[in-house]
Amino acid sequence: MIMTFQDEEEHILQEVLSLLKNMPQTVMISTKPERVMSFSGLTILMDQRRVLREEQEIALNRLEYQLLLKLAQHPKRIFSREQLCQELYGQDSFDYDNALNCLVSSLRKKIEYEPTHPQYIKTVRGVGYKFHAPEE
Repeated sequence: MIMTFQDEEEHILQEVLSLLKNMPQTVMISTKPERVMSFSGLTILMDQRRVLREEQEIALNRLEYQLLLKLAQHPKRIFSREQLCQELYGQDSFDYDNALNCLVSSLRKKIEYEPTHPQYIKTVRGVGYKFHAPEE
């Protein structure tokens, strides 16, 4: 049995713990709800490092996941190519400009319904990229 509670429900948790104290079974209780970001058709389960599109799991490599998470945590914020290269590769964009292009393209192929007309990862011409959370 797995149970989760919000912080404001701490008193309920204490009650349940006192009831379960004498039970012989092993009980796992989590006081923190799972961190989940959900957008139209796309779900990111941060604690499990999983990404789902329409309930289907998408296999992302480390850099694809980091890029998606960085953009999705700040919807509509524009990240420059330099910022993303520094964050993902720890290097200036000059050395990794093509690598970033390939990474964005690969991520779009995996999460977008139509990678040539992306709905989640938008290009801001001459600047960089932003995450767009489509309305349901």
